[in-house]
Amino acid sequence: MNVPFQVVHPYALLLLLILPFFVWRWSRLRDLGPFRRWMALILRLVVALFLILSIARIQFQSTTDLLSVIFALDLSESVPAPQKEQAFNSVRDSIDEMGRRDMAGIVVFGKDAVLDTPAQPFLEWDRPSSLFRDDATNLAAGLRLGLAAFPVESQKRIVLFSDGNENRGTVLEEARRLAGMGIPVDVVPLEYQTEEEVYVEKIVYPNRVNEEEPIDVELYVNSRVDTPAHLRLFVQDELIRDQPVELKAGKNKFTVPSLELPVTKLYKLEVRVEAEADTSIENNRATGFVSVTGKPNILLVEGDYDTNPNAAEEFVAQIQSEGIDVQRIAPDQVPIDQSLFLSYDAIILSNVNAADLSEDQMNMIERLVHDIGIGLVMVGGEESFGAGGYRGTPIEKALPVSTEIREKKIIPSGALVVVLHTCEIPNGNNLMRQVAIESIRVLDPHDEVGMLDYDYRYNGVHWIFDLEKKGDGRRQVALIKRASPGDMPDFGSAMKLGFNSLKLSTSNLRHMVILSDGDPQPPSRNLLADFKDNGITVSTVLIGGHGGNFLQVMNEIAKTTGGRFYDVKNANKIPRIFAREAATIKRNLIVEEAFQPIQVADTELTESFDPSGYPALLGYVLTSSKAGAETPLLTHQEDPLLAHWRYGLGKSVAFTSDFKPKWAPNWIEWNGYGQFWAQAIRWVARKEMSGNYQVSTYQEEGKGRIVVDAFNDDNEALNYLTFNGKVLTPDQGTIPVRLVQTDLGRYEAEFDLDTEGTYLVNLFDESDEGDSGTLTTALSVPYSPEYMNDRSNTRLLKQIAEVTQGRYEPASAS
Repeated sequence: MNVPFQVVHPYALLLLLILPFFVWRWSRLRDLGPFRRWMALILRLVVALFLILSIARIQFQSTTDLLSVIFALDLSESVPAPQKEQAFNSVRDSIDEMGRRDMAGIVVFGKDAVLDTPAQPFLEWDRPSSLFRDDATNLAAGLRLGLAAFPVESQKRIVLFSDGNENRGTVLEEARRLAGMGIPVDVVPLEYQTEEEVYVEKIVYPNRVNEEEPIDVELYVNSRVDTPAHLRLFVQDELIRDQPVELKAGKNKFTVPSLELPVTKLYKLEVRVEAEADTSIENNRATGFVSVTGKPNILLVEGDYDTNPNAAEEFVAQIQSEGIDVQRIAPDQVPIDQSLFLSYDAIILSNVNAADLSEDQMNMIERLVHDIGIGLVMVGGEESFGAGGYRGTPIEKALPVSTEIREKKIIPSGALVVVLHTCEIPNGNNLMRQVAIESIRVLDPHDEVGMLDYDYRYNGVHWIFDLEKKGDGRRQVALIKRASPGDMPDFGSAMKLGFNSLKLSTSNLRHMVILSDGDPQPPSRNLLADFKDNGITVSTVLIGGHGGNFLQVMNEIAKTTGGRFYDVKNANKIPRIFAREAATIKRNLIVEEAFQPIQVADTELTESFDPSGYPALLGYVLTSSKAGAETPLLTHQEDPLLAHWRYGLGKSVAFTSDFKPKWAPNWIEWNGYGQFWAQAIRWVARKEMSGNYQVSTYQEEGKGRIVVDAFNDDNEALNYLTFNGKVLTPDQGTIPVRLVQTDLGRYEAEFDLDTEGTYLVNLFDESDEGDSGTLTTALSVPYSPEYMNDRSNTRLLKQIAEVTQGRYEPASAS
C-alpha cells in the first residue's frame, strides 16, 4: 500500500523561510547553558514547523485496490415490471463478477430511499426485501443514500438503474456533489416506451364565480395515438356530461360551455376519459374546484331522517325563508371525502348517534371546524351528546359543552356487563378486545362495567373484571388486552353470573351485551324471565353464525329482555354497534319534563329576543359547559341549553333540546323560531372573505402552489397583506402555510404533495382584525406523477453519467 501526501495550501510552505530567524535568535542566547540553549532551539523549531504544516494542510492519503459498489435501483411505479426484473438480473450478474475482496451494497428508492443491503463482500442477493414509497421518483435521494452507505477505506462507485423520470428532488445537484468527491456514477437505463397511452393533463375553469353565473370548462387530454374515446364530466361525483370524441395524437382541447352551478357551495369538478387505445387507466382523470358565492349553505344530518322524515320540515322551511340553503341527509350519507364538506358553511347534527359516524368522519368534521372554519351545531335528542355516545370523541372536543357531568349534579349511574364469546372469524379475538375497549370509552367514570368470557385457563366462564366503577378506565383496558375469549358451551352460565352482579347494582339503568357466533346452548326461560322482571335488558350481536337456529336463539334473548338484536355481516361495524349499546345506559342523561328557558346573558345568538319570551321546551340532554364557552340560555335546573364558542378557525353551537315536535312543539309555533335558528346559523357558519380575491391552486414539481390575487372594488392591487393558512392533507395531517407577496396584489406559497387525494386550503388575512372571513379552496392530486410518463428520460440519465465521469450503459458494474 502506497502512502502519498498532498499539500492543500502550498504557498504556506514559504513560511519555512522564517526558521533561520529562530537559529539566529538562538545564537544570541549567551546567558543560557548549552543544554537549555539547544532545548530552546529544538522546541521553537518543532512548534514553528508544526504550525506551518498545519496552515499548509498536509494531507496523507492511503490508496487501496479494494472496490465498493453501491447499486441504486429505481423501483418507482413508473418503471415497468420487466425492466425491474432486468435490473435485478444485472445486479446479480455484476455481483458474481466482482473480486473476492470487493464489497457490494444495495439501495432501493422511489419517493424515498432505503438501504436494502449494507456493503459487504461475498454478497448473496436475489431481490429487494425493504419497504418504501414507490409513488414518486427521487433520484437524488437514491444517490445521497448510496454515498452514505460506502465503507470508508475503499474505492467508491455507484451503479444507477433508473428510467430517469425524476419528479422529486434535483439529481444533478447530487451528481455534482459526487463528482467533487471523485465518485463516478455508472448509469444503466431502464428503457421503455408506451405506444398507446392517453392521460388527462389538466382542466381549466374559473375558481370563484357568483351564484347562477355559468362557466366554461376546458379539458386538456394528451394521447400518443389517434383513438376514439368518451369524455365524462362529473360535478359533486354526479355524471352531467358524457361526450364521445375522437382523440388525435398529441394534445387535445375540449370545452364544456355554459355549465350552470346554481347553488352556493364549493363544487368538485372531475373529468374522466375512457379511450379504446390506452395502457394505464390511473392517469385518465383530473379534478378541480369552483367556489360559488352567495347564500349560506347548511348540511343537516338527521338521525331519524329515514324513520321520521317529516320531523324537521318546519325547521327547514323556516330557515330557507330566512335565505339559508339546507340539504338534509341521513347519517349513512355523510361524506367520506373531506372535499365534499367544502360545499357547506356549517354542519348540523340533529339526534345523530356517535355510532352512526365512523372515527374517520368524526376526525374529519373536527378538523374541518378547527382548521377550515366550517361551523358545527349539535342539537339534542335521545341520540345526542352523552346519551348518544359522544364522550371522548373528536366531535365532543369541538363542542362548547362536555358530556361529563360535573359540579353539584348527582347523576344516576348506569351498569353494563359485556359477555365475549370467541367468534370463528379472521382475527376474532383481537376484534373482541377492540369492541370491549370501545364500550369502556363511552362510559363515564361513575358508571359501572364488567366483562365476562370463557377461558380454559380458569375452567370456564369467569370475570375478566367484575362489575365495578369505571374510574379512568385504564385498569379495565389493561385487563381486556390480556383476555383470550374461548368457545363458550352455553349462554346460561355467563348470563347468570352477569345477572347476579347487575341485580345487586344500585344503578337505575342496567344492561348486558352478548357478542357471539350463536352456537352456545340457549339460556333457560326462567333466567330470561329474571332479567325481564328486574328490568335488565340484554342486546345480542351475532357475527359469523353457522346457520341452524343460532339466529333465532340470539334474537329471542334480546326480544324477551327488551334489548336489541344485530345480525352482523360486516365485522368492521361491530365496534360502532358496541359503542351504541354501551351508550344505552347513558339514557339517564335525558331529562324529559317541561321547563322555561332562562336567559342569563345577552350574546350574538340571543340579541333582539325578549329574555322572558322563550316558549317552554319538553326535554333536553344533560351536559356541562366548557371553560371559555358562552352559555346564554339555561334550563330550569341551570344546565346548559344554548352554548357557543370559537374553536380554532371555526365556531360551534350546542342546543341541548331539539327543534322538532318531540321536545319543541311550542317553539315551532313561536313567531321567533325561524329568526332564532337563522341567527345561530349565520353566527356559526363559515364566512367567505369579502372583496375581489382570486385564489388558485396547482401542482408543479411535486409541490402544491397557492396563488392569491387581491384587489379592491376599484380593481386596485391590495399590497402588504398578511395571508396565513392551513392545508388539510388527505391523510388527515395539517400543513401551516404563509403566503409571500411576489408582485402587485399577488401572494404565493407552496407545500409538499406527499400523497394522492384532495388537499383542502384555508387562508385568512392576519392583518385584518375581527371576523373578516376566509378564502377556501382545494387542490386535487388524482394520481401519482409516475403515471404521466410514457417513456424513459435517457437525456437526464446521460447527464448524470457525464457530470460524474461515469459510464453510460456499462456491460458490467465490476
